[in-house]
Amino acid sequence: MTWTTNTPTGGFWTVFGNLPSGSTEYRLRHPRSRDDGYNPVRGTDTAEMHMSFRSLIAAAFLASGLPMSQATAHHGGAVEWQQHVEGPVTGIATEFAFRFPHVVVTLEVGEGAERRTWSMVTRWTPTILRKVGWSRSSIEPGDRVTVTYLPHVSDPTVGHMQTIEVNGQALQLQPEP
Repeated sequence: MTWTTNTPTGGFWTVFGNLPSGSTEYRLRHPRSRDDGYNPVRGTDTAEMHMSFRSLIAAAFLASGLPMSQATAHHGGAVEWQQHVEGPVTGIATEFAFRFPHVVVTLEVGEGAERRTWSMVTRWTPTILRKVGWSRSSIEPGDRVTVTYLPHVSDPTVGHMQTIEVNGQALQLQPEP
């Protein structure tokens, strides 16, 4: 079996050899390779390169950038958030970050020596939350905020909001299906 293909670098390689049916290996030889084994492209005395078909497919897949998209890197799911709802927790809003990629509310929870800073993140972007009535002024510093949340796996003062009330009024977190 012999065939020739054009490579991305512009060279032509010849695949040669009598390969058994189902073989996952092939050999490449540049047409300028001499019979004595010298390869002018590689500058070596090896005229044949061995590569498994699986390695070639894996290299092409990795080069395409498909294995790691921003979404898979950004969204942790069960790796990042515990899967049981906690709360409610009530605190005073100190910051409201209505910006991408997710809206964050920072709260002061507790009194005196027990006071701690909590950060609660929404699932949705500001664009989605605007559609259900949110705005940059939905939460102001000093507002009383109550949330239920999925706790972060390594920090109990960080949560993924499930419900939220601001000064006793519920804010919708989910767009209508």
